Amino acid sequence: MDNGNVYSKNAQPAQDIFCRRLARLYNSKSILSCKTDIIIESMLSALASGNEKIAVSSAIFPPLHNAILSACNKLGVRIVYFNDFETLTEAVQQKVKAVIISCVSVDCCYINIHQAKNICKKAEIPFIVDNTIATVFSHNPLLHGANIVIEMSHLISAGDEQNSYTTIMENGSFNWLKNNGYSKLYPYRNSNYPLTAYTRAKCKRANNVQDKETQAD
Repeated sequence: MDNGNVYSKNAQPAQDIFCRRLARLYNSKSILSCKTDIIIESMLSALASGNEKIAVSSAIFPPLHNAILSACNKLGVRIVYFNDFETLTEAVQQKVKAVIISCVSVDCCYINIHQAKNICKKAEIPFIVDNTIATVFSHNPLLHGANIVIEMSHLISAGDEQNSYTTIMENGSFNWLKNNGYSKLYPYRNSNYPLTAYTRAKCKRANNVQDKETQAD
């Protein structure tokens, strides 16, 4: 007799189907979806640590910005904001560990994705694109040089911001192990997608902790 699907914090068939379909749309072989606060903190912990900096567009999707800000505060990471190519260039000169831009910003402050890609490539830092507003149906940043794409499901979910899910997609185009700047990913060096592998492991541990806390309550 078929027992059907098993649902838990680490095994949700509906979420798995969602990821597979989104991966097909983005043509990405590496995809991970988890609760927004958990996945953002897990991902950023691989990119930067205490007193290090990341550059974030001032036009990022507000709920996603809140998650990034909260994660950075917990990790002790500083945010350098930019709103155009000139201020992005200045931010990168401050030796930031990653750049996050919004593909189609909420206040129409556009940054050319190809210019941003080139400056990140020259500085050898990951180029991350928030595609929440545009979605894959109008634009696929992975085809235009993004190393990682973030898409928050807040707009299409029935829950509130705290219960939203966010998906990250990695295309394997960034060499995480070229220098020691991302040493936390070294244990995942045999993976074609070290950041996703690291983030998945962190999310799983965080979910287990939350599950135990819930049971204790």
